[in-house]
Amino acid sequence: MAKDPAFLIYINDFLTATAGMDANAVGWYLRLILHQADKGGLPNDEESLAVLAGVKFSEYQVFQQVLKQVLMQKFELNEESGLLENKKAANILKSREEFKDKRQRSGNIGVVIKLAKNIPGYTKKYIESLKSDLFSYSDEQIEQAKSEQVLKQMLKLYRNENENENKDINEIEKYKERARVSFHENSCEFSDEFKKKWLVLIQSKKWKTKEQSAVNASLKKLMSYDEPFAQALVERAIEGGYQGVAFENTDENYQKYLKSKNGLTITSTATAIQSRADLVAAASIFLKQRSA
Repeated sequence: MAKDPAFLIYINDFLTATAGMDANAVGWYLRLILHQADKGGLPNDEESLAVLAGVKFSEYQVFQQVLKQVLMQKFELNEESGLLENKKAANILKSREEFKDKRQRSGNIGVVIKLAKNIPGYTKKYIESLKSDLFSYSDEQIEQAKSEQVLKQMLKLYRNENENENKDINEIEKYKERARVSFHENSCEFSDEFKKKWLVLIQSKKWKTKEQSAVNASLKKLMSYDEPFAQALVERAIEGGYQGVAFENTDENYQKYLKSKNGLTITSTATAIQSRADLVAAASIFLKQRSA
């Protein structure tokens, strides 16, 4: 990037910084600031500073005093570069460079977007995806994206991602519909929490290929139990990757569970079970004990 021909001087800051200086000192200070802006820093050498400040031979002794007593208070030594710099001026230069870099970067991104709009297939959605990606790219990658071939490859990727996204959405909707059908067929009145767990189960690997009738039958069986016990069975099937929810001994275990629940002896602490979540947890504990 070409050197910036301009440098911002904030009037109030400059007047405050030069308050109490005579005209010569103000001129020397200003020239040093401008040389810092031009070169990035100043040499840590009295004679070199005098040359940069435009000090006349007859003014040199005065300059030495002003430099020591006034001007050196305005500059600090940068340990990394070994150069003197005014912190305020350095911050202004840094901000300016960042602004220019950002503007140039935005301009380059704009060029890529303009090129992409001329390529058939770049819909508004794909343009937004491209723009989002470009802002995360390095400057070199943005330059590479100005190639029509690269943009076409990116379009291909966006199309593939969109197809996969649509497939995922369609897949989820398919299982939601299966769940809705099973709830409707069985007039299921279980809670939304149970229904969420049920949806997770029928999307699992061993349930994906089940016929709708088999899914309905499994739910119908679960509805013969109370909801906490039914949900515990669903959670156990999810955790264990089971093909079913109720097995040969499930009815027998359910009767034992009911007796235990009525006697409040399910948990090891024998505390009263009040919330639905507690009941589900208790049922899960009971099932684990029975399968151990």
